Amino acid sequence: MIKTPRRENMEAYESRESFQLDEPTPSKVLQIRGFSPSCIEADVIATFQKFGEIVDCIIIPNKGQALIEYANMMYAQSCFETQRHRKMIKVGDSVVQISYSPSKSISGSTFDEPTSRVILITIHQPMHTINTDVLHTVCSRYGHVLRIVMFRRKDLQAMVEFETLNEALAACENLHENNIYPNCCSLHVEFAKTESLNVKKNDDNTYDYTNFHLPCPNKPPNAILSTPPNFEEAPRSLRAIASEIDRASDLGALGGLSLSELRSLRGHSDLYSSDSSRNLSLGGSSLYGSLGDRRGSYEDERSSLMIYGLDSEAYDCDKVFNMLSLFANVNKVKFLRNKDGTAMVEVVGSESADKIVSTLRGINVLGRTLEMKVSNQQHVNDVPPNNVVNMANGQPSFKNFASSKLNRFNNERARIKNRNHIPRDVVHFYNCPEGISEDHILELLDSHQAPKPSNISFLPKAADRSKLTGNIYYNSVDEALECIALANNMEMVTEDGGKTHLKLCFAQNARR
Repeated sequence: MIKTPRRENMEAYESRESFQLDEPTPSKVLQIRGFSPSCIEADVIATFQKFGEIVDCIIIPNKGQALIEYANMMYAQSCFETQRHRKMIKVGDSVVQISYSPSKSISGSTFDEPTSRVILITIHQPMHTINTDVLHTVCSRYGHVLRIVMFRRKDLQAMVEFETLNEALAACENLHENNIYPNCCSLHVEFAKTESLNVKKNDDNTYDYTNFHLPCPNKPPNAILSTPPNFEEAPRSLRAIASEIDRASDLGALGGLSLSELRSLRGHSDLYSSDSSRNLSLGGSSLYGSLGDRRGSYEDERSSLMIYGLDSEAYDCDKVFNMLSLFANVNKVKFLRNKDGTAMVEVVGSESADKIVSTLRGINVLGRTLEMKVSNQQHVNDVPPNNVVNMANGQPSFKNFASSKLNRFNNERARIKNRNHIPRDVVHFYNCPEGISEDHILELLDSHQAPKPSNISFLPKAADRSKLTGNIYYNSVDEALECIALANNMEMVTEDGGKTHLKLCFAQNARR
C-alpha cells in the first residue's frame, strides 16, 4: 500500500534526503549515495539484492542517493561490512558509499494509511503564479481531477479531489517534496480529512471540472502570442495559410506540407511554446522551421512511464510494444526484476507518456487492469545483452526497439499524422498483402492466441494502394486491445515470397 507522510513526522521523513556522515546505530535501512542520477530503482536493487531480500527502496530524485530496507538486520550488516572491509560496491559504473540510516523502517510509522480521494497540497515559496489551471496541469498527470479548491492564507494551500483513491495515492507519491518550477513552489502533500469538495464557481481559486456551467467571472481574453510573427521575412503569413486551409476541400500541398499536416500544426497546443526544443520558428527564413530541425528536436525528447499489474506469464516486451506503438515510437521496454508484473517503458516525444497513460489506464487486457503513471525518470537505462535475464515465461526482460522498423513514426509526415487513438471494439488492419482472405487472417489471429472476432471485413482497395486494409470486429474494447497486444505487427508472407508485417490500430470511423 502506498502511503503518504504525516505532517508531525516530516522531520523524520526529511532526514531521508539529508544523509548523515556519522555512522548511526545499525539498522535494516541503509543510505546509499554517490551513484549517477540517471540510475533507477531497479539498478540499485540489482546491486544490493545479492546481500539479501530487499523489502523497500526509495530513490531521491536527481541526487544519486537512495534508501534501501532489507528484510532483516543480518542482510544489512552483511552489506555494510562488505564496504567496511574496503570492497567496492558499484551501482552502474559508480562506486557508492553506504551508511546505516537513523530510520528503522522506510515505510513504518512515519506514514499514514490513505483515507480520502482528496489530497491537501501546501505550496512553499510560491514565487510564480499558482492557480487552478496550474494545479490541474500538475495533478492530472496522475488521474482524473474532479475539483480544486485553493486557500490563499499565510501558506498557499489547495485541496484536489480525484475520481478514485488510487489516483489520489499516485499523486501523493509523485508530488510530495517535489517542485512545480525549478527551485521554488515546493509541494508538501498529504491526505485531506474531507471526502469531497463543494465548488460554487469556476475561477482561479476554485474549479469543478465535472460542471462547466458554474458561474465564471468575466475575464479579458488572453493573448495567444506575446509578439507578432515577422510576416515580412516569413514566406507566407499564418492568416493566408489559415484562409487556404478553410477554403480547401481536398488534400493539396501548401508550403510544402499537406492540408492534413497543416491542420495538425494549426491545432497543435505547443505551436507557440516558449520551449526551444518544441516550438516552431515564426521568424527568420522559415515559418515552421525546417523538417530536419524539427525531427532532431523531436527525437531528443524522451519520456518514460510505469505500467503495473501485468501478468508476467502472459506479457513480454513485444506485447507491451505492440500496445504502445499505436501512440508513439517506443525506444525501450524493461520488466523490473524486483517488482513482479511491473514494466518501465521509454517513448519518444515529451507528451507521449501522458497521452498513453490518459488513454489506456484502467482498461482490462489479458485478464488484468492496466495501471499506469508517468515516471520521474526520463530515460530507461540500457541493459547489456549478456546481463538481460529471462522472465518466468522464458522471454527476455529487456528489449531495445529504438532502431526497429516496426515503430510507426520514423519520419516527419508520419509524426504529424499521429492522432489520438480512442479505444473501441473494432480493430483496423492495414499493410496486408494481396491474396489474403478473411479466413487467412482468422487463422493468423488464432496462431497468436488472439480472441476470436465476430467478423472480419476488407475495405475497398484504393487504386493507388498495393496493400489491403480492413476491420476486425469484437464484442468489447478489452478483446480489441488484447488482439492488438498479441497480434499487432504479426509477420505475413506476400505473394512473391517476401515478408511484411500486418499493422493494427483502433478503427475510429468503422460502422457495424
